[in-house]
Amino acid sequence: MRYAILFLLFAITPVFVSAQSPVVNKFYRHHKKIENVRNIKLPGWLIKFGSGIAKKHMDDPVEKEAIGLVKKIKKMRLLVAENGIALPESHITGLVADLKKKDNYESLLTVKSQGQNVHIMMREKKEMLKGLLILVDSEDGFVMLSMKTKLKLQDIVELVNSALNDELQEVEEVEVEDDEVIFPRA
Repeated sequence: MRYAILFLLFAITPVFVSAQSPVVNKFYRHHKKIENVRNIKLPGWLIKFGSGIAKKHMDDPVEKEAIGLVKKIKKMRLLVAENGIALPESHITGLVADLKKKDNYESLLTVKSQGQNVHIMMREKKEMLKGLLILVDSEDGFVMLSMKTKLKLQDIVELVNSALNDELQEVEEVEVEDDEVIFPRA
């Protein structure tokens, strides 16, 4: 009896440890089979390994801080359709709608410009970014980047603030003739 319970626990574990959203999983599995569509999955250990190597070669403290956040990515999937292969707009619209309705994703940014649509969506739970999805759709291609993360929103805010402070310090140090300081325009 003990072995039957143990086997049952192992059998249902994948249900509770779902890698990413079921909606993203279904979309990814369906569209990766299309001709001229490339896909790649990167497990968290490989991302940590690569970021550890990259961190050794960086001198800037802001870059090191950013690489530290990369280590909190648990899994990443990339789906790229190229060479004039565009996915039907109804598939992408359906994906965005299902993510909002079924998986509690929120839109961070949506940009529509010259035949190109960019959607950035996130799933948040207890001040932590659990999922991030970036969709880029154009007439001649499509890109989907999906990440399962354990990023704290406060960590992202601190990284942005330190990067902005670093940029402001560099601007203050730039001087021109007649002791004028030039500030970049936005």
